[in-house]
Amino acid sequence: MAAMAKALLTVPGKAPASSSSAYQNLPQGQERLASAVSGISGRPEDASAAGEDTSDEEAVAAQSEVSARWSATPFFQGLTASVIIANTGCIAIEAALIQHEDLKPVFEAIEAVFTVLYVLEIVMRLREQGLWDFFFGNDHMWDWFDFCITLAGVIDTVTVVLLSQKGSGASVCRLFRIMRIMRLFRAARFLGEIEDVLILSIKATAKLASIVALVVFVSAIVVTNLLYDVSNPKVAASFADLQTSMWSVFLMMTLDNWSSRAEDVLAVRPSMWVFYTLFVFVAGIALMSLVPALFIEINLTQREKTKVKEAARYKRQIKREQRCMLNRLFEIVDRDSSGLVSIAEMQKTFAEDGMVRRLQFDKLTSDGDLLDVKLALFDLSERLLEETGTKDAEMNKRQFVEHVMEARDDPTNQVLWRSGTATRWKVAELMHMATSEHKEGRSAAGRVEEGQQELHGAVQALQAQVVSLRGAVDSAQAEAVAARATAEARAAKAKRRCLEAERLAEERSAEAARQAEEARVTQAALKDELAIVRAEAEATQVALQGELAAARAGAVQPCKAPEGEAEEL
Repeated sequence: MAAMAKALLTVPGKAPASSSSAYQNLPQGQERLASAVSGISGRPEDASAAGEDTSDEEAVAAQSEVSARWSATPFFQGLTASVIIANTGCIAIEAALIQHEDLKPVFEAIEAVFTVLYVLEIVMRLREQGLWDFFFGNDHMWDWFDFCITLAGVIDTVTVVLLSQKGSGASVCRLFRIMRIMRLFRAARFLGEIEDVLILSIKATAKLASIVALVVFVSAIVVTNLLYDVSNPKVAASFADLQTSMWSVFLMMTLDNWSSRAEDVLAVRPSMWVFYTLFVFVAGIALMSLVPALFIEINLTQREKTKVKEAARYKRQIKREQRCMLNRLFEIVDRDSSGLVSIAEMQKTFAEDGMVRRLQFDKLTSDGDLLDVKLALFDLSERLLEETGTKDAEMNKRQFVEHVMEARDDPTNQVLWRSGTATRWKVAELMHMATSEHKEGRSAAGRVEEGQQELHGAVQALQAQVVSLRGAVDSAQAEAVAARATAEARAAKAKRRCLEAERLAEERSAEAARQAEEARVTQAALKDELAIVRAEAEATQVALQGELAAARAGAVQPCKAPEGEAEEL
């Protein structure tokens, strides 16, 4: 089982490291240790997936380089679009006033100014991009178009200003001015969709034009050989040679007044009805019905491309969210803000519940994110063990994010990588447990032998202790019997004391009851005496009041007698 687990943990194409301590001391070992973190792949991938990752990184780098150019800024693009719109308006005004000969020098001067501006734009782009990138880069078709239109404008301006030529020969280059309007689509923001539609339309139209040209060419050869020498001069003139026949057949394909032309031919050659039937059906009906079919195909193709773009945009959005989560995760682990963390430090931090709740509170993690990070770190530690002989190394934020993103980049292989790495993780844990159990078993065997010897000595000591304990037990039993007798005597004495205390308590209770009864009787007698005293006091008070009244009456009577006597006198 250990051999099978070791085989599972071994990555194909990489030999296991031997004598890791000596390997680390070598210069190449230290160099591989320094580059292992940034260069090791997070999971086994096929060549196509690796190529897609490389192309995505190159596209992002190219996009960043383009964004750094001043000619690719929104201000410059808006300025270019404004110049093109102004030039288009001048061309329209010139076309509206083309009969005014006196205004032509003014328009030529204005056109020369716009030509100078276009030349400055081309020179600036050539200076920023370089000749090779300008003419053979990713956007070389539009660059060639701009260069050719600007060159035609320069030739036209030089011809008009310096040579002062007139007529149709000098005005041929002026026709290229109209094509400058097409540059407006390149400056617009919706150019991506317009460009795709234009390319698809041009391809479909080219296919249709090829079929139409082939049908017209073959039909012209047939009718030229059949009708070049007929008796009707009008018919013979219409099909006199290949060029004339092709023009006549093309006019017939438009189905404009074709019946009158066919009647002239049928009057001379009645058997030509077979040709006209086949030609009208093939060229006039079948080919024209291809036009809506082609545009339907263009629409379906554009929808498929739109779906692919939406899927790519959604994938980029998911990557941005994952990168934000990983950056936040790295900042949480990097507690000292040194910019470097080790794999062991990350694994220890990921085992904390508080960190998981913190990420969930910030809404930066979803199901499977932390598991993928743990699996990626385990995979990296195993790769480092095979590469450098150590399972731990420090990495910066960019290396950490790139490694985890590389492990989760391809959705088709993500489940396979996740299950395989999880299986390797479990196997590594089982191997660690088996190794530790084996070591513990070997140490346990030695401990058993020592334990047996110790047990034998302990048994002998226990036998001696048992003998001594038996004597101690006998003496303890005797002491227990004596203690029991003493306890029984003390218990009997305590019982007697309790009975005597109960008797004394009963006597004291009876005495207290008797005293309480005497107090009650005394209280009743006192109440009766108090009532008698109150009655006597009330009687005495009444008698005193009567005596007081009598005394008052006796004191008033002697004073009133002399007054009566005075009245009688």
